[in-house]
Amino acid sequence: MRGRHHSSMFRRVPVAHVRRIVFWIAILAFIAPACANRSSLALPASPAPEATATPGAVPEVAAPQSTASQRPAAPSPTLPSPGFSWSVSGAATVITLVGSIHVGFDGLYPLPGPVESAFRDSTTLAMELALDQEPPERVAELMMAEAMLPKGQTLHSCLSAKTWLRYQAFAKGHVDQAKFFERFRPWFVAQFLSVEKATLDGYDTNKGIDLHFLSQRGSRRLIGVEKAEEQIKLLASLSADIQELMLAEQLDAMDRQGDELAAVVDVWKKGDAEELARVMFADYGNQEYAPVYDTLIVQRNIRMTKLIESWLAGKEHIFVVLGAGHFVGKDGIVSQLQRDGWQPIRL
Repeated sequence: MRGRHHSSMFRRVPVAHVRRIVFWIAILAFIAPACANRSSLALPASPAPEATATPGAVPEVAAPQSTASQRPAAPSPTLPSPGFSWSVSGAATVITLVGSIHVGFDGLYPLPGPVESAFRDSTTLAMELALDQEPPERVAELMMAEAMLPKGQTLHSCLSAKTWLRYQAFAKGHVDQAKFFERFRPWFVAQFLSVEKATLDGYDTNKGIDLHFLSQRGSRRLIGVEKAEEQIKLLASLSADIQELMLAEQLDAMDRQGDELAAVVDVWKKGDAEELARVMFADYGNQEYAPVYDTLIVQRNIRMTKLIESWLAGKEHIFVVLGAGHFVGKDGIVSQLQRDGWQPIRL
């Protein structure tokens, strides 16, 4: 039975797309309050069967079509961006830290000369997820196990009357998506829609800085700073109230015509670290979002900083590409390195 589940799903959804969906849902999660290429995923020919959430099995799920082509492309920058990058020296190595916004737009490249030069000198590329090193079938199983609701439960049963009415208004104009989402937990729906909104606003998830350097990896060793399982379980661990809040805010965002990522992108172009921290994390100062900030930002930054510090004790020249939000603010990796006595130098 398990083999049939795998065969059926992956005939319809290529494994590369499964991994890409996991990648974008996981690494874009931290910007949702501040604000996957799925165009080839097949639509179901008929309403999907009720989910059973059988352990170890991957149910046949077809994602709804993206409507990204209905929006114009995001504007390109008029001047090269200084971006967000730092160099940290150890006794026998240099670690380069590069902050990505995970999406691309016309005019983003080339990146600043010092960044490209540091990449040429590196021997290892470190990213949030090293997807080509994780079995796609296993990643899909993990996602389905954590994101899909058990038999007898629906998205409706997870939401308050107020949020359900808000969702119903969205569903009227997005019938295929509504059918698809009915089988999933609120955190998954919220993050799926956040990727959709970025795409609708003209951003390209295939042209982010992460994938730019991955495509030029060459013979460099590849390190995943985190595992897909870790990121999926982090999102799944969020409380029911937080999950509902995330979905409600994302539904509001889907109605807004403005570019939800514009403020983040504009500040990234300017290279203003303090302003980026303010724009991205202002909402996390609210008591209701404090657990999200601690789980998705603070605790992960602590673990990432310790890992980077272990690399600084070695001899490899490692080029590290993480979400820009991980580097900025009082809880960011740069501040933590400074508190630990290291001297990150802005490139």
